[in-house]
Amino acid sequence: MSDELLAVDNLKTYYPIKKGLLRRTIGQVKAVDGISFGIEKGRTLGLVGESGCGKTTVARSIVRLVPATAGKVVFEQTDVLSADREDLRRLRSRISLIFQDPYSSLNPRMTIGNIIGEPLKIQKTQRHRGTYFEQVAVLLSKVGLSPGHINRYPHEFSGGQRQRIGVARALALEPKLIICDEPVSALDVSIQSQILNLLKDLQEELGLTFLFIAHDLAVVEFFCDVVAVMYMGRIVERAAAEELYRNPLHPYTRALISAIPQVEQSQRGQRTILGGEVPSALNPPTGCAFGPRCPLAAGDCLEQTPMLKEKSNYKGHFVACWQLI
Repeated sequence: MSDELLAVDNLKTYYPIKKGLLRRTIGQVKAVDGISFGIEKGRTLGLVGESGCGKTTVARSIVRLVPATAGKVVFEQTDVLSADREDLRRLRSRISLIFQDPYSSLNPRMTIGNIIGEPLKIQKTQRHRGTYFEQVAVLLSKVGLSPGHINRYPHEFSGGQRQRIGVARALALEPKLIICDEPVSALDVSIQSQILNLLKDLQEELGLTFLFIAHDLAVVEFFCDVVAVMYMGRIVERAAAEELYRNPLHPYTRALISAIPQVEQSQRGQRTILGGEVPSALNPPTGCAFGPRCPLAAGDCLEQTPMLKEKSNYKGHFVACWQLI
């Protein structure tokens, strides 16, 4: 689509399993196993799933922090995975990341001014008039912090303030796409809402596009336009957020949504309890990876891997399940 800022096509990222003195490769962990999605300009796609399902590997593969095994990642009509060093440098100035842990993602030996301004130094660019520190002061104000904090160190700030600093750093080069890797999961609930509202305001003001990675479906429902659900390296369902939460199709998605806490007793639906354990990534099951835990599994489910297909009569709602396609 012409209005897609990012298009991921059949992305695969496998980690080799090595053993012995010679470190021979004896197998592979399929952390990301052939996923595809696109994000339109100015929109937010939420990527959700249990810990270990491959969400963070997707983010790191998109910006080539880890090498992808196969697939295409097209950003602004350029394939990131095949870009040379100079093109990759340029692309990375248009894509920023906000990390999960606001404590370990900030260098404790650097002042806030140097942390936020470091991307400007690395890319050797100044996009605003004025001095280097004036630019940093503008970024601090944009995320709700005082420019007077510019010479302070990370240990002088709370967790929420540190994450605001991370947001300011992500904005330094005026990116088009920001990848948020569970940016609020390490924060108190009251602070989470402040950071999410800040990101929404910035998106409206600056026309930002987000890839929002999370495991909290309540947060994703509030923040995202489209939601993709991952299980063991694959997307099992993708739809507009309102549609997905109103009418979840895949048994795994239903179980996740049924676990969202509801304030009012009348809003509580029947809780779906999944049996069994998440299969080992070292020895995945044949057929559908969710098959051993699925109440609908039968026949092809245990023999062939289902592909993500659009459900008839549900435009824009894709699901990977033999019993539903």
